[in-house]
Amino acid sequence: MGWFPLVWMADVLRGAGCEVVEEDGWKTRGRPSGAFSPRGVMLHHDASPAGETSHGADVIINGRPGLEGPLAQLWLDFDGRWHCCAAGRANHAGEGSWHGVTDGNAKFIGIETDHTTNEEWTADQRTGGITGLVALADHLGVRDNAGELLDWLIAHKEWAPTRKVDPDPLDMDDLRAVVLNPPALDEGAPVDTLTKSSTTERAIGGDWVDLKLSDKEGDPTGQYAVRKGPAGWFNLSAQLYVQGEPGTIVQVRPWKDGSNARYSLRQTTIDITGHARLEVAQQGTLTSSDWLRIEAWSNADAVVTAANAQIATW
Repeated sequence: MGWFPLVWMADVLRGAGCEVVEEDGWKTRGRPSGAFSPRGVMLHHDASPAGETSHGADVIINGRPGLEGPLAQLWLDFDGRWHCCAAGRANHAGEGSWHGVTDGNAKFIGIETDHTTNEEWTADQRTGGITGLVALADHLGVRDNAGELLDWLIAHKEWAPTRKVDPDPLDMDDLRAVVLNPPALDEGAPVDTLTKSSTTERAIGGDWVDLKLSDKEGDPTGQYAVRKGPAGWFNLSAQLYVQGEPGTIVQVRPWKDGSNARYSLRQTTIDITGHARLEVAQQGTLTSSDWLRIEAWSNADAVVTAANAQIATW
């Protein structure tokens, strides 16, 4: 196959039920030099503006100033369609390492997704993305056990943790668990949506404080939680409003109390008006013992004046 060993991708993805777009020339597109014998996949986000991106595959194919294309082999669009962009080596990994591998472009298929920091996958991306990842992992022979999947299904933020955060806000341990044991992924699968809000003020300071997410007494999901598990997958989006002295640093993060798992934090600084607004997004899974919560911290006295959360679970 020369430089183009991935000509099977479209057939494998389509055979799993994914919608596939074969971009012109993809089967003979790749970097002109360098080893390429992929054994797994590396997930990225394309850092495009929030929402649907038109012609995002064009950037993946043609590159950007300072970095020649192709920038990945696959692009997962806003509607969960897989775009085959290149069957050969691509410029996607950069400097980094993972379990003894130091040339990510040689050993990983690069997958770019149409989202950015603090933007969760859409429901269609979740369905199409997980279905496609299962199919790719099966074809590569790495879904037989958790150890192999840990080696060969990774995120850019795991490859280069000091310089990359993508794909945000995916929890990769949760995603690998889902790929190992996929839940119902058909379009008719039941989806439960929930919105919670609170205007109860919560003082924050030098210790992490659980935020109240409901003003409803006896709320069945808990006033200090977004919702209780289990969930085969969740999409969380939350907004917090804070007041305090200008320059105060505020951090916020979701967490699961059953497993005591803390997700990556978000940070902002209170502006000259004495106000700040934080956006939080997270995706992952919940066990039956998990309550999904949100906590906040600041380096000086401040007050969270309102909090809103929206969650979809499967």
